[in-house]
Amino acid sequence: MALVLLFCVLFFGSVDGEEFDPFTFERRTFYYYEIPIVGVQIIPVSRDSSTSSVEQYIQNSLKLKQVTRQDWHLVSLHRFPQKFVDGDAALLCASLDVKVDGQYDWLRWSKKHPSLAKVLWPAVVNLARNRMYLFIPQLLESARSATDATDFEQLLNQQISSQYRALAQAQVKLNKHLLAANLFDQALFFEPDNEKIKALRTASIAKLTEDEKSRLDTMREEQEATNQILKENGTSQELTAEEPAK
Repeated sequence: MALVLLFCVLFFGSVDGEEFDPFTFERRTFYYYEIPIVGVQIIPVSRDSSTSSVEQYIQNSLKLKQVTRQDWHLVSLHRFPQKFVDGDAALLCASLDVKVDGQYDWLRWSKKHPSLAKVLWPAVVNLARNRMYLFIPQLLESARSATDATDFEQLLNQQISSQYRALAQAQVKLNKHLLAANLFDQALFFEPDNEKIKALRTASIAKLTEDEKSRLDTMREEQEATNQILKENGTSQELTAEEPAK
């Protein structure tokens, strides 16, 4: 009986996948075994780094390794005999993994267009940290056709602000005004002079309790600090990164 159970665990109980941390831009694979059907984990999770040179480039250029916070987002999960399940972070990681002629495409692009990279990657980090992976492909597509950094930054600011605003307005309809006000704050970081967004934010704040207003102030201060650091760091034009050995 014990041998049958062991066989079932080894053959049917394997679980593996990958995770991504948008605060440090690290990736890691994981695996463990569980008892099939009941899903009880029977060994500790084993993890190994899978961070590529693209992520290392972004880490170094934006000084993300100095960040102490961690928040692992699911990239993929495989539980036998089911198929792979992709998490939202896969939308970003799949793009970063693309290679052309054996080289990471976005690493090569960043080195070729350093002024555009200084605009793109802080914006990507912002969206990833807020789990807005669905909007990242649009930013990457815009980067491909961009030629001027100033125009590109203006376009990205408008795109991201519009996305946050739409999400905020959806929360207003659900009477979730604290979340809505927080999303309006994110939108205003990218378009600080947008009077319509300011008015919408004010309307949401008017519906908050004093405790919620205090929480909103704390959230805004933290977000403004981290967003500003990202913009100030930018992407170093002198940075070089080697392809990892395969």
